[in-house]
Amino acid sequence: MEAQLQSLSTDVSNAILIVSPECIAVFRDRSGRYGVFDSHSRNARGLPYPDGTAIVLIFSHLSDLISHLHRLFEDRGVNASYEFVPVSFDPVDKSCERHGTETGFGERDVEAPKMSSVVLQPETNAKTQETKSQTTSVVTQQHNDVEEVVKNVAKLGKQLRHKFLRRASKSKKTENKSGQETKKKLYSIRRYKTDLDFQSRQKKYMAQRYNEHPEVREKKKAYATSRMQEWICYSCDDHLRRGNLPTIAVANKLGLAPIPLELAELNVLERQLIAKVLPFAKIVALPKDAPEFGDLQDDSVVIKFIDQYITCQMPDPNADPELHKIVSEVQLHSRNHSKSCKKGNVMCRFGFPKLPMDKTILTYPTPDDDDDDDNDNDQQQSAQKNRRKGKKGKRKSRALRLRQNEAKDKLQTLRNYISDPNVSFNNFSELLEKCNLTYEEYKKHVTNLTMSNVIVLKRHPKECWVNGYNPDLLRGWNAKMDIQFVLDEYS
Repeated sequence: MEAQLQSLSTDVSNAILIVSPECIAVFRDRSGRYGVFDSHSRNARGLPYPDGTAIVLIFSHLSDLISHLHRLFEDRGVNASYEFVPVSFDPVDKSCERHGTETGFGERDVEAPKMSSVVLQPETNAKTQETKSQTTSVVTQQHNDVEEVVKNVAKLGKQLRHKFLRRASKSKKTENKSGQETKKKLYSIRRYKTDLDFQSRQKKYMAQRYNEHPEVREKKKAYATSRMQEWICYSCDDHLRRGNLPTIAVANKLGLAPIPLELAELNVLERQLIAKVLPFAKIVALPKDAPEFGDLQDDSVVIKFIDQYITCQMPDPNADPELHKIVSEVQLHSRNHSKSCKKGNVMCRFGFPKLPMDKTILTYPTPDDDDDDDNDNDQQQSAQKNRRKGKKGKRKSRALRLRQNEAKDKLQTLRNYISDPNVSFNNFSELLEKCNLTYEEYKKHVTNLTMSNVIVLKRHPKECWVNGYNPDLLRGWNAKMDIQFVLDEYS
């Protein structure tokens, strides 16, 4: 076919190309341009489109015409046949000649072809693949895509060009309208989920339409019926596809028995009294005017407040046996450490056993851990300063890790003693003496273990496995609790 089309540039001006069952006309006009007239349903690019029209395409070069025909018929396969029939036109009279169009087609009599028709069969599959590889892969798009119009649309006739632009403008308006409707729908769904007033108005409107309009009522009923008939859970569908009865089907005698009359007529209080699981909540008014950490120069007020409401001491079994029983059952951490404790490749991610202390203290990070470059905004904008800051931060992190490792090593002996159930100490000083540590050294190591402000509660060496609690809340709650004073609400 390509060799036959080359004749348009020499001795043939008009020809008919028959690709069963379609027939198109190719021509060369008086100005030396090449064109194709396709009477089938095409889009603006000349490709098949169900709602398209007949189209005339003009090309400056013959190679562009050949490439277009390859794209048009590339899906016909290797067994497609092409029939190239050159034709010529003889005018009957001058009046008929005036009706001729610019492209050479008009109301003229078509003579028999002077050249014999040639039927071209693809020679080999390799040749067809080579021809396809030379053509550009084109994705068929809608004819109303204005941004990807045909390359030579400016060379179309005036009437066709105006028709194409009107169609593109109309399609763009339709697309914008559909996009706006989609945005409105999404906005309504989002507002329905968040705005309670809008939700109530929509429910009233839908109820009113359902009651006043029979067609809406019938449509809703039909939709609900189709949903009930079509939908099935994935578990049951999987069993049915394999030919098995679903395990949770009612046919497996899993249907709920009718509620006995004695239970159906119970009031709310009676149902609560016989319920297997009874939710319980005890609401306690928190103390007002509680101190805030960081607003005071002296931390003694915060520490006093913590000691007033939080404790980790084991109650005296003789003085308060009830509270001693509750703490022993729910507030003691297991010495064996569960799997949850060992997440993160640590012995206990909750920090048990807790370190003992003779009084409640607040730890502060060392001055080297503080950020001292917060006010250097101009320096932070410089790449050189940022590199310096990164190196300084690495040095600080390295020094912090060294201090933490040193503190862990120094306190490891103490942790071994308090973890051993066979070893007991009468007081905190005896424990420090056993570990060859002074109180100042011990406090320094405890501070170096942390990177920020941390509360270390007052604990006896025998109470290192007791979690913090409030005695009054624990009596009413009678379940495990972990109560803490908030130092930083954003931490």
